[in-house]
Amino acid sequence: MPRIFSSAEIPHGFVCPHCGGTECRQIKTRNLLRCKSCRKQIAITSGTVFHSSHLSLRQIIWAIFLFANDKRGCSAVQLQKILKVNYDTAYYILLRLRKAMKIRDDRYILEEIVELDDTYVGTVTHGKKRGRGTEKRSYGEIFPAL
Repeated sequence: MPRIFSSAEIPHGFVCPHCGGTECRQIKTRNLLRCKSCRKQIAITSGTVFHSSHLSLRQIIWAIFLFANDKRGCSAVQLQKILKVNYDTAYYILLRLRKAMKIRDDRYILEEIVELDDTYVGTVTHGKKRGRGTEKRSYGEIFPAL
């Protein structure tokens, strides 16, 4: 099992989801953990958003790296080409990563002073109509939270 998962996944020690045991052994050939008390096999990804996924650990780590490395994220087509998986699989990976980010973001609550800044988004038409229905279109104000 890679060291990154042993320290990140189990920061407070191993606890078996089946019996509550606290001791485990590593099955090196399959990247699994085996509980010493009930002898059940537990996947490294159990309890995460990648639980019951058939992806290899290498593919999961690559997907996380590619998703986090670009500030705009990563498209499913790009992930599909790099990981050599089906488009639906790549899309589902991104869905799971976004779900994990949402779970993490929901824990934070803004408590102190929150400052807002607004801006007006629109175009200048210089007296002429530019495109169908532009005079009816209204661009509102945007309030990003800082």
